[in-house]
Amino acid sequence: MPRRLGATLLIMLLAGCATQYSPQAQKVREAHENEVGDCERIGEIYGSASGFHWSQGEAMQSARNQALERAHERNATHLVWRHAEDGITPEVRGIAYRCPG
Repeated sequence: MPRRLGATLLIMLLAGCATQYSPQAQKVREAHENEVGDCERIGEIYGSASGFHWSQGEAMQSARNQALERAHERNATHLVWRHAEDGITPEVRGIAYRCPG
């Protein structure tokens, strides 16, 4: 029984460490270029991951979250990804748009 409990707690701990998009980032929709034709182009957005991350995937999600938050700060409704670079500090770039409706 203690072994099962330990494994369950470990799984819960690791799941709790996963990066999730912030409420602000969730308000910006990730889009493709063909979805923003009728939208106002706001400009380029940059995001990077800093600090410790359990995995490269988690670090990349942290960089994307930062970019989406920055897009939200500029009143964007959509973000089209342009570039993503893995490495010690993952970086992402995209173009932010404000779309009607």
